[in-house]
Amino acid sequence: MSSEEKTLILGRALQYKATPIVRKIGAVALKDSDGVVAAAAIECMMHLDTDTLFPLLPGLLNHPSIDVQSAAIKVYALYDKDQAVRLLEKMLTLNASARASALFHLAQFDFPSVQNILFNCL
Repeated sequence: MSSEEKTLILGRALQYKATPIVRKIGAVALKDSDGVVAAAAIECMMHLDTDTLFPLLPGLLNHPSIDVQSAAIKVYALYDKDQAVRLLEKMLTLNASARASALFHLAQFDFPSVQNILFNCL
């Protein structure tokens, strides 16, 4: 099944309430190797089942796909901006690609929320 077909299924799942089958589809899609599909699953689960999604978000921030990382940060920013900023700050202490990703995502927050972190990076 192609990425487009998988994301179409996730889009259609959004039309329904958080039924057990929709939760299962979302959970399977979160583990998909295609970053676009996993990112779509994050967005789907954000609307349908945040209780299942929240515990998985820290791990999704380390996903190799920038699409997945961005989707995970978007969810954190909506529901817990302070936690999102703290997790991104922790990512600054990791390898170079994690630091680059963290800086990219920190730039998407309002400046007063992240100014001290960004100044410390100079």
